[in-house]
Amino acid sequence: NIFMKITCLKNHFKEAINLCERITGKNLSLPILNNVLISTDNRILRFTATNLELGIEVEVPAKIEKKGKLAVPAGIINNFLANLAGDENITLEEQNNNLFISTSNSSTLIKGQSPDDFPILPKIKSENPILIPINDFISGLKSVWYACSVSNIKPEISSVYLFSNKTNPLTVAATDSFRLAERKFNYNFQNLGSLLVPLKTVTEILRIFDGREGKLKLIADKNQISIEFENITFISRLTE
Repeated sequence: NIFMKITCLKNHFKEAINLCERITGKNLSLPILNNVLISTDNRILRFTATNLELGIEVEVPAKIEKKGKLAVPAGIINNFLANLAGDENITLEEQNNNLFISTSNSSTLIKGQSPDDFPILPKIKSENPILIPINDFISGLKSVWYACSVSNIKPEISSVYLFSNKTNPLTVAATDSFRLAERKFNYNFQNLGSLLVPLKTVTEILRIFDGREGKLKLIADKNQISIEFENITFISRLTE
């Protein structure tokens, strides 16, 4: 029985799996977290990965003949894609809980898992998200993140501090208690307040968004932050 049938461009598929694989949890007690969740929504193919601290959702355009969803090991898909030459379409089919991936000259069958156990990514609602130019946000983090503590004993100093309100400009700072790095920008976000972004999260933000052009949409509550750009949504827990 075929429950899902989708065709998309190989480079879209490859980029999405690449972004997701780094976020998958290397978790022995929750093996479902080693997987990427592949699901469909109208003409969108969605890839989701999480390790319960961080989560990512990447959407790519696709031709969807049959809807469905399936959890599949991200590393195994990546290994298969790494050996594919040419840049053509790729077809994904679910067959009895397995994922059959085929191109015009190669194919593979990857054992999948039931998507029902896959955790749902939290959604953060906000009336007024913050829009920040990517190059400012990235260069702000790069200006300070080396000063974070790399030990997790005190999570607050292995984090980057972001702060802005009506009267204070956007400030990015980090310290390991021996040294302090701080950078200020000449604009304010009145509803940002203060956030502590874990170092692991900062590393992933730099990996995912560095080199892209445009503005990031930031939404935060007291526990987590969501960063959106075009087809990518990245979510992380914040340090208290």
